Amino acid sequence: MRKEFKIYPQNKNRTKKIWPKILLLVLILFLLLVAGLVVSLFQASNSLMNKPGKEYNPIASHLMPRYEQLIFNPQKSDLPLYGWYFPHNDNFRGNVIFIHHNGADKLQYDLDTADLFSFLVNEGFNVFAIDLRHSGQSGGKSSAYGYAEYRDILGAMNIMYKMSGRKDFILYGIGSGTSASLFAWESLPEMISEKEKEEARPDDPLLTKQDIVGFILDTPPASAYDYIRLDLQDNSFLQKNFYSRFIPDIVRLSSNGPDINNLIPLVSHVEVPVMITRNIPDTVLGQVSCDAFISECVRIKPETSFVTETSAAGHLDGFLKDKQDYLDDLEYFLDIWF
Repeated sequence: MRKEFKIYPQNKNRTKKIWPKILLLVLILFLLLVAGLVVSLFQASNSLMNKPGKEYNPIASHLMPRYEQLIFNPQKSDLPLYGWYFPHNDNFRGNVIFIHHNGADKLQYDLDTADLFSFLVNEGFNVFAIDLRHSGQSGGKSSAYGYAEYRDILGAMNIMYKMSGRKDFILYGIGSGTSASLFAWESLPEMISEKEKEEARPDDPLLTKQDIVGFILDTPPASAYDYIRLDLQDNSFLQKNFYSRFIPDIVRLSSNGPDINNLIPLVSHVEVPVMITRNIPDTVLGQVSCDAFISECVRIKPETSFVTETSAAGHLDGFLKDKQDYLDDLEYFLDIWF
């Protein structure tokens, strides 16, 4: 008896039901991957901004020129900040606000900073060396590479005016302090309206861009993001291709900082004298970033730009590597303009 074999057609409905499940599973895995990357991104950003700075050295206070410790607040904040106010000797020539690099404090050069402060005081400048937020003796849970710290500078300008009764501010920034200095200048109005004058408190100095009469910038980068990326550098795939792309934006946005990363347009609009100094070669930042900043500054404002370089490998330590030449160049710049 012959057997008959039947060929049954494939169940197409069953196949159609499987594919949506596979696609859903792939989508879920993709979303989990993205969520994990986003979480890791914010964790890395938070870790970077909360990284502790160098430990404050209380012994240094005994080696400084005569000073008064001041407690002040950033613009529109009650965060307690600390600084040392050094009154000038001889004739008044200006108010210098000393702004340290991220992770440092008002003693950028440790005990040697006393020599810099003494030089400026003896040259006729009041000096206000401040601990930016999350640094030194100041409060604050995080730092933002200048994107929040510019408000600290504005607060320092306010109290320094109350102490001296004079404006004529020279912002002296080191590293990321250069970004904070330029952001502070950019945030100020060109002039004060009559309405603002009428509504101002009696003790409000009503600062404008014209109250900043000069800049001293030690190793300014072309982009404010450069110093953030430096603290992220390693050879991992995530750091190079993911973190370095997005974390600078997160730092800026989380601090409600200005929507600026390119510093060259800022300095090109500054009409006051600018001194730029750096190490050659720079062993950390490299040459490209600072070269771009210097080239454009000198091209646009050659008559008011002064560039000096310490011929010693290093980073933000030209003052320490060749102190006398550094001070000689600083004196030359100050004598010309102030």
